[in-house]
Amino acid sequence: MRCMKVALVFAVAMLVFTSFASAQSTTGTISGRVIDAQQLPVPGVTVNAESAYLQGIRTTVTSENGDYILTLLPSGSYKISFELSGFQTQQRNVTLAPTQVLPVDVVMGPASVSETVEVVGRKADVLTQTA
Repeated sequence: MRCMKVALVFAVAMLVFTSFASAQSTTGTISGRVIDAQQLPVPGVTVNAESAYLQGIRTTVTSENGDYILTLLPSGSYKISFELSGFQTQQRNVTLAPTQVLPVDVVMGPASVSETVEVVGRKADVLTQTA
């Protein structure tokens, strides 16, 4: 019976310890929704998160509802970019605190259309030795 009590106390102590350890999280989450100028969701947008606190770039793609989520991000400053062909690229600079869930919603407008015309001229061929 005494061994049972010791085991129970040990199990409760481990449970309390692990709950405190998991509460010490230093990461955060950036999430949001991407819509167009008509308030419709934009699926397939590539969302990139860059930071000095990350190794490389964290990337995700918006769902069919235009939603995205970037989890387990170290706290610090981030540059978030939103890219999709046919739309203007959007960028946001944000600061993420530990355990924060930071909402970053974006409205994407259509990309501007540009056209370049190049005219090349050359001398006309002239026949100089004809009879």
